[in-house]
Amino acid sequence: VDLTLRGYGCNIYRDDEVAQSLHEEKHLMLWMSNEQENLLLDRYDGRLLLDDLNPLLKKLGAVAVDPAAEEEERMLDEERFKDLPKEHGGFFEAKVEQEEEEASR
Repeated sequence: VDLTLRGYGCNIYRDDEVAQSLHEEKHLMLWMSNEQENLLLDRYDGRLLLDDLNPLLKKLGAVAVDPAAEEEERMLDEERFKDLPKEHGGFFEAKVEQEEEEASR
């Protein structure tokens, strides 16, 4: 087995103004100038190519979802993530707890 490792030097420059601008999210812009949705995106974000926000809103819970499809998705998630280690909390258990918390609100 042959292992080759390459590294390149780089310079890191501190720019407090740029850091503050990023922190304040001044580099983001509204998706299709739609102020109602208030969806801010970076100019390189692939979502800017979308004409329809429904796939994004579904994940945010803003679009009505068929209960049968929702149950199927829950079962699929359980199957997908059941092998995650329990000592790390497991993804599925955390997701169920989050959904239960949201439902109780």
